[in-house]
Amino acid sequence: MSDSMTTTSHTDIRQWAERHDAVPAKVEETGGEMGEGILRLDFGRDNEGLEQCSWDEWFAIFDENKLALLYQPDNDNSTFNKIVSR
Repeated sequence: MSDSMTTTSHTDIRQWAERHDAVPAKVEETGGEMGEGILRLDFGRDNEGLEQCSWDEWFAIFDENKLALLYQPDNDNSTFNKIVSR
């Protein structure tokens, strides 16, 4: 996607998520001993198997695993996003 961008900025990620009515979440039953899990942004769709968490928890896992968010910053109609390695 040529109009996509990657960021690690907590502020940019949170603002983009909130503009798209998304909240931080983890995929259910993917946490290890430390409670970590596969991160996602929850847009409130049914049957996604997501467990909401706090932004602090989400960003702690995000930073610890050296992740980044691939998203479309200039398209308010698109909820395309992908959590990728930095």
